[in-house]
Amino acid sequence: MNVSRDSKILEAILFASGSPVLEEDLKEKMLNKKNFKKEIETLKEFYVDRGINLIKTGNKWSFRTSDT
Repeated sequence: MNVSRDSKILEAILFASGSPVLEEDLKEKMLNKKNFKKEIETLKEFYVDRGINLIKTGNKWSFRTSDT
């Protein structure tokens, strides 16, 4: 995974948070806000085979342990 600064920021916020994080709050912390979709999809794909799912519920994002 080619890890950008924005990916690292998103990953850190999501792992540190005890509850789902508003998409707007995540975007606010990014340098390149227009790349949000690309960055979040990259994280989602990176973790899919590692027992962690990045999910969107409403307008919030969170990591959850995979059922499988």
